[in-house]
Amino acid sequence: MMRRYINVLKTFSLALLAMAFSACEDTDTPRISSDTQGPQITWPLKDNYVLTVTNADETFETFEWEAVNYGVVSPVSYKVQVAEKGTDFETVEEVASTTDTKVEVSNSMMNDAVGKLGLAPFEAHEVEMRVISTLGNNGGGVISSTVADTEITPYALIVTWYVPGPFNFWAEGNEWSHNDLDVIKAEDGQNFRGYLYLVNKDGTTPSDFKISTAKGWELGINYGAGDAAGTLSDDGGAANITAPEAAYYLLTVNSADLTYNLLKTDFAIIGAATPGGWDNDTPLTFNPDSRMWEGTYAMKGGEEWKIRANGSWDDPNPNYGQGSEDGMLSLGGDNLVSPAEDGMYEIKVNLDDPEALKYTIEKVN
Repeated sequence: MMRRYINVLKTFSLALLAMAFSACEDTDTPRISSDTQGPQITWPLKDNYVLTVTNADETFETFEWEAVNYGVVSPVSYKVQVAEKGTDFETVEEVASTTDTKVEVSNSMMNDAVGKLGLAPFEAHEVEMRVISTLGNNGGGVISSTVADTEITPYALIVTWYVPGPFNFWAEGNEWSHNDLDVIKAEDGQNFRGYLYLVNKDGTTPSDFKISTAKGWELGINYGAGDAAGTLSDDGGAANITAPEAAYYLLTVNSADLTYNLLKTDFAIIGAATPGGWDNDTPLTFNPDSRMWEGTYAMKGGEEWKIRANGSWDDPNPNYGQGSEDGMLSLGGDNLVSPAEDGMYEIKVNLDDPEALKYTIEKVN
């Protein structure tokens, strides 16, 4: 990758730097004269960059510059920043920071910064970039480089694929629909997972399905069964994938090698708060109407518990604990804690959104 050289600052005349240190809290922060000339840079960025999951670890650019001379002996820090073009850096994201005079920025680092700006994935966006230098422990004496612009197409941090089939009959009676609940998702754009109730309308026979990369047959790639078991094919004439039996499944897909796995899952609660303690599962029942795993049991107050599948802690069977906030679950998370009072509680577990798994526990009068 061709190195990009940034002339952050050439030479500062000491006459242009009126440094004054206050006698109180900001003794590390210089005051710089308003006559100080900002950095004049040459920034030969490419006209556009297309960021993808597959090139995420590759180098976006290696930025290098000459050290800023503030005229005093004090730590100097540098930050590479990005903003949407035309916003005058009112909303800015930091791409990288260093005390060195160069920094390597990967595509994933740039994608993360652009994503935090709220710029939509898979669309080209005009952005502006700059380097700022700061002096001292309090980050004073900010000097900004001139601004360079380019065009960046980011990728989605979470990618959604759709799973149409006859089991979609619940969606306004529309079998084979591309809907927002029968989906699989990937945080890394490659390893997808999601829960599906693969049961036909008769309630007893297993459903077949296909996997689509977009919300519609004509908008993306549609995968069917490959020649070998557990593989996918993008051939338009490929056969449908069929569930082994009518049941609730965890579907996982690796988009890099086009493989998939269906894990039949039955969920239960377990732990000191539950009727079976840590030695025995207390089963939950899947309700097709609510699309939730449900159960009402006598729970001990203020005790720990978890939700797990197939009576096992071992992979690939998932178990869920406390998520990032109340009512949220995370895979393999810390133990949940029951409400303070003993009593009968109704528990509901909603696994429709692979990236926002939820539960409720409410006392029954």
